[in-house]
Amino acid sequence: MDNRIDEILQQYPLKIVSQKRIRGAVMLCTENGTYIAKIYEGSKKRLCFQSIVQNKLLDDGYELIDAIVENSEGGLSCKDNRGNEWIVKRWYQGEECNIRDTKEVCLAAEHMAGLHNHMIVDTEDICCEKYDLHETFSKHNKEMKRVHTYIKDKKQKNDMEIKLLNSYSMFYSQGEEAVRVLDDSGYRRLRDESVSMKLVLHGNYTYHNILFRDDRIVTTGFDKCAVGVQIIDLYDFIRKVMEKNVWEIDMGLKVIDSYCNKRKPSKAECQVLYTLLIYPEKYWKLINFYYNSKKTWMSTKNYEKLYKICEQEKYRAEFIKAVGGLLA
Repeated sequence: MDNRIDEILQQYPLKIVSQKRIRGAVMLCTENGTYIAKIYEGSKKRLCFQSIVQNKLLDDGYELIDAIVENSEGGLSCKDNRGNEWIVKRWYQGEECNIRDTKEVCLAAEHMAGLHNHMIVDTEDICCEKYDLHETFSKHNKEMKRVHTYIKDKKQKNDMEIKLLNSYSMFYSQGEEAVRVLDDSGYRRLRDESVSMKLVLHGNYTYHNILFRDDRIVTTGFDKCAVGVQIIDLYDFIRKVMEKNVWEIDMGLKVIDSYCNKRKPSKAECQVLYTLLIYPEKYWKLINFYYNSKKTWMSTKNYEKLYKICEQEKYRAEFIKAVGGLLA
């Protein structure tokens, strides 16, 4: 690793003071701040698009992002002698967003809205979000039905499988409802408009990628940024916050309000956000993981996750109802 790192760093105009290995990367302390070097496994097109998005944010005053650094020849990546592609990014020390702190998650939501206002690219070489919600929901519903049939036909069932059977009807009906609501939401038109206007979503706006540095916010993890419906970022953020806080209504509504105060979403976006919240994504992920894993062995951890999902469902339903009233 050390030889490969030295080989890569020789291709960058950085004066290294010290370096140390961290998880999945090497942290570089230089005379001009902190950087990280890591192996990159994505496409050249995606790396270029990510750089365009980040440079747009830098130009608009969002300096605290993990921007990709150009090498001495103006390239975005370098190869080591084994053919691995490497990138170097700016890095900042900070405290990860405290997902149980209402003030911090609201500041993070407001910050997201500010980013969205500026994440508009002027380039023909774009990366669009890979999925269509209509297709995704329909596919996931079929997967839930297939797993249900598989378990139902089994002669011997373990505790996990019995719990999945007993909870299936409730969650599957939510999946079907989400498809119906999405049909009336104007999602496809919104998606086409977002692509036409070249609006970019972060793609992985979670508390892990939001750092608080004194009174400023550092945003990292732009690897999945894409042109598409930006409100999906808000959904991803809210869902994870709510799961950690047992779907606390007051907290969740404050997060949405913080976002809306900085960026007013359209009616179609509000409908899409509501639809995404309806869909039982956590349940689908668990049932899909079960079906694609070794079914002869039941993970206690996964059973506990399923039990927690079912236990929190009444609170989740109350939150979705409150959001529906707020966004109506």
